[in-house]
Amino acid sequence: MLKKLSLLLLSTHVLAIPCPEKEFSIDEFGYKTQYVCKDGSLYLENETHPRNGNLVGEKIYDSPYGVTEERSWSSDGNYTYHAIYKYLSPVNVIKTVLDTRTDKLKSKEEYEIVNGEKVLIKEWKIHLASLTPLAIRHFKPNEDYPFRIDKIDKNEKLEKSFLISLKEDLEYTGYVESFTSIDPAGNVLGNYHESAPFSIVETLRGQSQNEDEFSEAYSFYKSKRSPVVVIDTGFDITHKSITKYLYSTGEDIPFDGIDNDGNGRVDDSHGWHMQDDAGLDLLRDDNNIRETHFLTHTPYPVSHGTHVASKAMEGTKNYGLVGFAGDVAIPEHLAKASKYIKANKVGFVNMSFAIGSPGAMMSAPKESFVELEKLISSNPKTLFTIAAGNGRSGLNLDIPGAANYPAAYEFENMLVIGALNTADYKNVNRADLKKASFSKYGNKNVDIFAPGKGVISAHSGGGTLALNGTSMAAPFALNIILKAHEINPDLSPLELKKLVIETAFVPKEKLPCLSGGMIDPERLYEAVRLTVSK
Repeated sequence: MLKKLSLLLLSTHVLAIPCPEKEFSIDEFGYKTQYVCKDGSLYLENETHPRNGNLVGEKIYDSPYGVTEERSWSSDGNYTYHAIYKYLSPVNVIKTVLDTRTDKLKSKEEYEIVNGEKVLIKEWKIHLASLTPLAIRHFKPNEDYPFRIDKIDKNEKLEKSFLISLKEDLEYTGYVESFTSIDPAGNVLGNYHESAPFSIVETLRGQSQNEDEFSEAYSFYKSKRSPVVVIDTGFDITHKSITKYLYSTGEDIPFDGIDNDGNGRVDDSHGWHMQDDAGLDLLRDDNNIRETHFLTHTPYPVSHGTHVASKAMEGTKNYGLVGFAGDVAIPEHLAKASKYIKANKVGFVNMSFAIGSPGAMMSAPKESFVELEKLISSNPKTLFTIAAGNGRSGLNLDIPGAANYPAAYEFENMLVIGALNTADYKNVNRADLKKASFSKYGNKNVDIFAPGKGVISAHSGGGTLALNGTSMAAPFALNIILKAHEINPDLSPLELKKLVIETAFVPKEKLPCLSGGMIDPERLYEAVRLTVSK
């Protein structure tokens, strides 16, 4: 009854909550509510349990518009709920729910009271483990889906915004068809559309400041380079840090509608996309390797694959990106990737993903593990850089039952990489670096570590993004390895792996991996130079 009264008062702009006529009330279940007033207005409500008299609820009215703080306890005294209400106006409220143990942010929303009903305006997305804010979603009146999302830092400072359009008739899935990314000053960083027409010439021209810059980028794209395969979620092929690095076979003419190289797939020069979201009618099997973004998966549009691929290819000269995008656990997708790697003698493949463990909950089907294992084992001359995996517990991959694939396979042509507690090697003392708290490890199953905390790389739609994870450490290491291979292309990928391990930098506190250390670009490059014939 009192809740309805509060809403009514808000909707009519009454400037105070009147003091109830009685000092207490008892509801039909025997709960007693005691009222405390100040200057003729309601200030405090205390609710007690009918059986033991323990305090189970408290509301403070430190505003003329309604409740400002609310707490709850279980009947045996456990603190269970804490909410704070801030009134921007009599009908505009921000509600913040705090964790009762840490006082960290648990949920937050802004709403208006319209005709006695709550109308959501903003909703904060919170990281469930760390309880830090990630994004703010904005809603138009009486619409269920956001039209704008703000990416924020842990202090709720705006980093960038996204104006999004959801896929028609699939809004409930959070399927983002397109978006525009904007910086805090309002400048457009870029536009992303999952299925917009793509022209390599027009895209490179649009990214270039002048004709000379375009000619240089296009010449690089057309140059003879070796394919590097990245198996991941998808790639923003219109991002400036990706476009010119796309692989050009010289045989297949991109997007001419013809299977020029006769491999059974039309226009697959840049890779292939397979996706199977059961029940959503989103089955894909095509040459568009761009990311399919879902707000059910991330708080704002994030292309994991774009971030990974950009970091792997950054500054390389002799390599082109071939992306196998979409659902990395589809057996046929893995089989086709394996066939491509073998047919094109691909030397390097990045796998910043995990599909679980056979038979475990939330893991891929058995057939996926069969094809994943065959992919690695049937390409013994290819070096696979593989993310060790992340978590909050069960981080030691050497312990039986903690296996996480592909990281837990034991093939010689794998380099399993854990994450360091740094974004890069700039302005840090490598001797003091340690394993990132989330990184999996293992003296037997993890080979080496690389930067993996706050790694800055490409963000789909334009600009950059800092991400944490062994997913970032793996391409960081691969990028160093590719540049080392450019020093001496005659070295085999597995010979390079051997040098990576031998030249690892071991910090003061030895890292929990086979090499005991981290990939060291300077040492590796010097070791490779020594192999070059005079």
